[in-house]
Amino acid sequence: MVVADHAQTPIGDLIDGWDAIVDQPIPYSELPRRASTNFAADFTRWSDLAAETPHTLLRRPKTGAGTVRALLAAARDAVDRHRAAETAEPVGPAEAADALLNRFDDRDRAVLAARIWASRKPSRPKLARQLGVHLSWVERNEPKIQARFDHLVGDPSHRVVADHAAELRQRLGVYLPDTALEAELRALGLEPGGDAAAMLLHLAGPYDPDGDWWENTASGGRPRIDAAVRNALEASATPTHKALTRALTAAGMTPAHVDPFLTGQSTLRRFRDVWVRWGGTAADKAEAVLTARGTPLPVEVIHESVGDDLALRTVREALSLDDQFMRTGRRTWALRRWGLDEYGGLVDEMTARIRAAGGAIHVDALVDDVRSAFPDVAEGSIRTFFTTLAFVVEDGRVRLRTATDAWRPAGPLRSARGAFRNGDNGIRLTIPVTSELLRGSARPVPAAATAALGVEPAASRRFANPHGDVTLTWRLSSTSGPNASSLRAHALAVEAVPGDTLLLTFDTRAATVAAARLAAHTSPHEHLAQIIGHDVTDLRDALAAALDCPTADVQAVLAARGDHLLADALE
Repeated sequence: MVVADHAQTPIGDLIDGWDAIVDQPIPYSELPRRASTNFAADFTRWSDLAAETPHTLLRRPKTGAGTVRALLAAARDAVDRHRAAETAEPVGPAEAADALLNRFDDRDRAVLAARIWASRKPSRPKLARQLGVHLSWVERNEPKIQARFDHLVGDPSHRVVADHAAELRQRLGVYLPDTALEAELRALGLEPGGDAAAMLLHLAGPYDPDGDWWENTASGGRPRIDAAVRNALEASATPTHKALTRALTAAGMTPAHVDPFLTGQSTLRRFRDVWVRWGGTAADKAEAVLTARGTPLPVEVIHESVGDDLALRTVREALSLDDQFMRTGRRTWALRRWGLDEYGGLVDEMTARIRAAGGAIHVDALVDDVRSAFPDVAEGSIRTFFTTLAFVVEDGRVRLRTATDAWRPAGPLRSARGAFRNGDNGIRLTIPVTSELLRGSARPVPAAATAALGVEPAASRRFANPHGDVTLTWRLSSTSGPNASSLRAHALAVEAVPGDTLLLTFDTRAATVAAARLAAHTSPHEHLAQIIGHDVTDLRDALAAALDCPTADVQAVLAARGDHLLADALE
């Protein structure tokens, strides 16, 4: 076509089949640069050119006949591709993807694969080195290659590629295992890791790897799935498997991938047909078991349900020391929030019999009475409670403690193993790091140290810490004396392991506590220096101040309270 022969004819009348392409974008990426420079700002779709003529286009600065001819040729080519697409036989995803990829040479495809489709994109300098080209080539051509790719994806002749990408999106869902993704790709005739698969995953999502899973980041991916689980657990503490499946599929996960996802979550645990949150401590896990079962349970059943290689004693301690649990019978435990009647255990039974006897009863008679009612209770367990602060034993008879009874002296701080004074308001306490401590079990604290920290019998005090408050509690009926709440988070924060020592520094005025690690491989002498916490010229003098004793007595005080290794280090 000679432009001069049709100079005054509208472009829309020059192209046979014009109406079929009016809504398509003009492919400037496939036209001479001059066409983009002169026309792109004013004409984005073919419909924008309908009323223009070759003459009006040529009147634009620096526009030649060759540029106009290229524009008209592109319009005719667009019509031809549209007609071909309407009559083309259906093709599969692999064939459709290859047809689009074949519109690019090897170097352009390498740019697309590395900088457009890849989830981890190399830098432009690195890509330039891989391609053996100058960095400026990548900087100049990457935007052009991407623009051409975007245009071709929307081109009628390649529209089927977008259709296959949409179908792939439906098959994959927003989150799926990598094995499932590979199986889906192969089912479509696509080789995982190949250019065709990478291109379709980009168009369908994009999909990016998340460990052993893949997520559609455009649709929310893993955060969207996590939010669905969180919302389901907020709506019900024990959602059924069906309810969680419904929530996850509503969030975009395909049903086939729900079970692998849920069973792989360390923060969730399934009991029969319900799911519950699964924490890291023994108390968290016991709470989850009771929540799932919804009824009081014996400690043995709770322990068996928890599993996770936790000792029965650890579970029993968690139930006994954590206030969220309560006994509803001699053997059964429940969650306090259920509002059931609480069973006080042996202490309540002993208290009731003392009161029934007029306020005092012979020790042996009380033991016999309790054992006759509860034959499976050991005599030693009953007699152990006589040593607690809840009871007073006088002349072979036991009675309840009254407000007029003085507390047993807790002793000076220096008598408490592992305890040291640290200035006017500071107390340092060393606690061995054990597997039970790392599981979250409460730990006993010497009575002398507890009293020095401002906690009296029948009271508690909370000390703040960024990793979780530490609460010291002194129950009258406790057979182990005062206890500190879980120190697991504090030990993990300083990377302590079994065999180490956890050094807790309490500030009694600010009610705060800090944690530090005393490594097992360091010597007792180094431990003493770390316990003091500052440079000293004479360790014995510093320890004398920390123990509130004469310097000459330091070694004897340490040995008398059981700190033999520390005492020996001073020899």
